[in-house]
Amino acid sequence: MRRLTTFLAALLLAIGLAGALLVLFISLPIHERPRGQAIALAMPEGGLDAMPQPLEPGRRYAQEAAADQPLPRHRLDGHWRGPAPDGGLVLRRLDGPAGEFLVPLVIAEDGSFTAGGLIPGRYRLEWRDATGAQEREELVVDRDLILPALGRPARTASGMRLLAPDGRPLAPGAQVLLWSTEGRFVRTSTDDDGRIGLEDVAPGEWSYEVRGRVGDAPPRRWEGHVEVGPASAELRLGAPVNEG
Repeated sequence: MRRLTTFLAALLLAIGLAGALLVLFISLPIHERPRGQAIALAMPEGGLDAMPQPLEPGRRYAQEAAADQPLPRHRLDGHWRGPAPDGGLVLRRLDGPAGEFLVPLVIAEDGSFTAGGLIPGRYRLEWRDATGAQEREELVVDRDLILPALGRPARTASGMRLLAPDGRPLAPGAQVLLWSTEGRFVRTSTDDDGRIGLEDVAPGEWSYEVRGRVGDAPPRRWEGHVEVGPASAELRLGAPVNEG
C-alpha cells in the first residue's frame, strides 16, 4: 500500500512538471524556440526551392500572388481634318513587351477614328502628308484619350469674286459675313476687284450675308449659302433681300 501511494505521488509530480514545461514553451517568442520544431510559415515566391536550408527561426516568408493581374485597357478617339492621308493612319506602340507593333486606324467619312483595348504605354500616330513627308504625334496612353484634330484642311481657292446677278462685280468695301454649321464666323470685305480672301475659310458649306453696292446703284443686302472648295473662284449672288 505504501509503495502504491509513493508511485501515484511520483506520477502526479511528473505530470505537473510536464504541464509546466509545456506552458513555458508555448509562451516563448518564436525566435527563442528550439531548432527543429514545426512552425507555420508562408511559402515564399519560387516554392520550396526558395526556402532557406535549414529554415531560419524568426524569419518572415512572404508569398506573392502568382496569377497575372489583368492590365487596364484604354480607348483613343480622334478626328482627322481634310482628305485621309495616303498610306493611311497607323498607331505604333513603342514599349510593348514583344517590341513595336502597328495598329492601322480606319478614318470614317466624318473624319473620326477610334482605337480601343489599348494597354497603358507610349504610342505614336504616324501618317504622310500630301508631299509624302512623314508626320508623327507621340502620346502616352494612361487613360481614355480624346485627341485634338489632326491633319490639315483641304485647300480652298485663295479668293472668291462676288458678282451681282447681272455678272458685274461688287464695288470695293462690300461687307461680307460668313458662318459655318459648326458656329465659326468670318468677317471680311471686297477688294478693288470685288474679291474676298478665303485664307480663314475651311472647305464646306457656309452661309453668308453681303452688304454692298454694284456700280453707282444704292446699297443692297444679299443672303444665301455657298459651298467653299478648291474651285470656289466666283460667287454669283441672287436677288437682293432689300435695299439699304
